[in-house]
Amino acid sequence: MSKVKVLYIDEVSRIGGGETWFLNFIDGLKNPDIEPILLCPEGPFEEAARSKGVKVIPYNFRFYDVSAHRFWKYILFGFFRVWDSFAIGRIIRRYNINLVHTVNTNGHVIGSLIRTFYSKKVVWHIHHKHQSILYRFFKPDYIVFVAQFRLKKLQSLHLKNKRKYSVLYNGIDTSLYETINSFEKQPLHVVYVGRLLPEKGLETFLTAASLIVKKYHDVKFNIYGEEIYDEVLKGQYTAFLKQKISELGLDNAVRLCGFVFPQTEIFSSINIFVMPSYRIGESCPMVILESWAAGVPVIATNVGGIPELVVDKETGFLIPPKDPQAIADAVEYVIENPDTVRKIIENSRRVVRERFDYRENARQFVKLYYELLNE
Repeated sequence: MSKVKVLYIDEVSRIGGGETWFLNFIDGLKNPDIEPILLCPEGPFEEAARSKGVKVIPYNFRFYDVSAHRFWKYILFGFFRVWDSFAIGRIIRRYNINLVHTVNTNGHVIGSLIRTFYSKKVVWHIHHKHQSILYRFFKPDYIVFVAQFRLKKLQSLHLKNKRKYSVLYNGIDTSLYETINSFEKQPLHVVYVGRLLPEKGLETFLTAASLIVKKYHDVKFNIYGEEIYDEVLKGQYTAFLKQKISELGLDNAVRLCGFVFPQTEIFSSINIFVMPSYRIGESCPMVILESWAAGVPVIATNVGGIPELVVDKETGFLIPPKDPQAIADAVEYVIENPDTVRKIIENSRRVVRERFDYRENARQFVKLYYELLNE
């Protein structure tokens, strides 16, 4: 039997949630009959994929923001997506690709055009929020959501019965984190890991830090991450965070640590992980799963798909968004109730092992690929 060649299209050069999923997927892929090929821009993601033995085809997408409803933006976006679809179509023919798997907006649109022009099976993997136009006017063979709440978009557009879909949460290799046990190490480190974006709630995190250090003077706060879309932000938000840290008098308490990969290196120095996001588009954050596997208690906001993961006082702590006092109170509870927190850590480690295994995640995708190709 010849190998099934799957082309993964990703428009991002940096490593975020969708890219972390792919790298975990490759580790969990035990089927020798599946040959993954990644098409993405040059950068850290490309390098990480190559290090795992993945064939990578460098490709620079032309980005256009269509968030504003302006006629020419849509025209330009459509023109370049058609351009990309024909360019990638030549790659598909050259490498005899059997199926296309896309993980973000440009890829979804290009995949649908490839489905039309080249009659290839296409899977959309929905990690983020998308505009209604994507679902209404473009169609894949199958949609995989990483959180249940994402189905609301299809329901609101009355498309739930007109699209094939399923929900498949992300998976991780928990064995990479099993030897980590940093909860009670001193000094205490309260940490954020993720993209540096305003909607991630970092201002709330810093305000909470200013409240916490008033009572717990030795607590340290680390922020790991970078502005992934730096061609848009150009360091402005990082500069703003530095200014905010100084204004709050936190220069000796807070560190901006930048991007660290692999993230397993971070967790040995994390006592508490905080996800202060007010971004409705949060789906199945990889860093929550990683924190669970590492035995790190999670404090996260009640937005998007996070409540599908975190059960308050059982696998973590759910708090309202944009509420620094709620973060401070949760951190205080973790510090003052270590016995209860140890039970929460045990619960979360069990849950991540049972429900979010990277090998099972890969097996489900391979099963889907074969089902689509055999239709």
